[in-house]
Amino acid sequence: MTPKLSHRPGRLRLGALAWPLALGLAALGAAPAARAADPGTLEGAACVVPGHWQVPGGTVLPRGQAIARATEARVVLLGENHDDAAHHHWQLDTLAALYRLRPDLALGVEMFPRRLQPVLDAWSRGELDDAAFLQRTEWQKTWGYEPELYMPIFRFVRDHRIPLRALNVDRSEVRKVSGGGWQALDADLRTELGTPAAPLPDYLESLRETFDAHAAHMPETHRPKDGDFERFVEAQLLWDRAMAAGIASQTGARPMVAIMGSGHIRFGHGVPHQLRDLAVSSIYSLVPLSPDEDCSEVREGLADVVVAPANGPVPHNPHRSPDGGPPGNSPPENASPDAQLRAGL
Repeated sequence: MTPKLSHRPGRLRLGALAWPLALGLAALGAAPAARAADPGTLEGAACVVPGHWQVPGGTVLPRGQAIARATEARVVLLGENHDDAAHHHWQLDTLAALYRLRPDLALGVEMFPRRLQPVLDAWSRGELDDAAFLQRTEWQKTWGYEPELYMPIFRFVRDHRIPLRALNVDRSEVRKVSGGGWQALDADLRTELGTPAAPLPDYLESLRETFDAHAAHMPETHRPKDGDFERFVEAQLLWDRAMAAGIASQTGARPMVAIMGSGHIRFGHGVPHQLRDLAVSSIYSLVPLSPDEDCSEVREGLADVVVAPANGPVPHNPHRSPDGGPPGNSPPENASPDAQLRAGL
């Protein structure tokens, strides 16, 4: 099953968001739940030696071999915990390695809805500076995390003129599904996405665990009602299906690398499941681990490769902000409530 969302009672800020929607936006890019330390077992990133790449439940795989295998796929999925700087450092390094072998690749991203594609095109052509890019993509509204977590990746894309693709939909569409089901979507979007594949049983179980864990710590005024879980699942399916459809629409032109929350990738339940339903089967998935990873989850089927990104000082990278050290791990105070929820604040 996919990892449970870590929850810290008393610190969830829902604002005026509907609770199935807010939880849906949080669930699949958050860190796995920490578990109590057991002196007799390996903990966290020690599930895999830091800096190593490994087949889950199998052997260590040389990085170069993993990269070579990835370049043979039409779609490469790179996971992340949204607020983990080490994961984003690893994503950039992996993207650069893939680009050296496949300079015709495109990068798809979870962060942006389709309506922002013209802005992403202008960025890839080198027409925007950082400030204009963040302003025109409505960063605080659309995503809300510390920008410098992601900007080195986006600068690499701009500097190498890599096509950047918006894979997601507006949250207004998620609200429609959360409130009225799939049929509440705009007709054009419903036609584009088609009917999503039914969720796999293990995925449903994972979503139920996430839902129930948060429900147990919600104030009475925000406790779920009958039907909220079903709407939550439909909202998650929209997120998965939208990204899968966005990827599938590009795979005929060039190989696609996509970055997204690891929960959309783990065990092939989310986006890979929807991609296969869209007749895209050439998929290679890589998932970075976190220091509080539950080692029992690092097993066969989690991904094609898992990585324990090495901690420590960040090496010099020309795509990093000249005045920025390692970025912070929390959304700014003025971030939208749903962004704060995604970070577990």
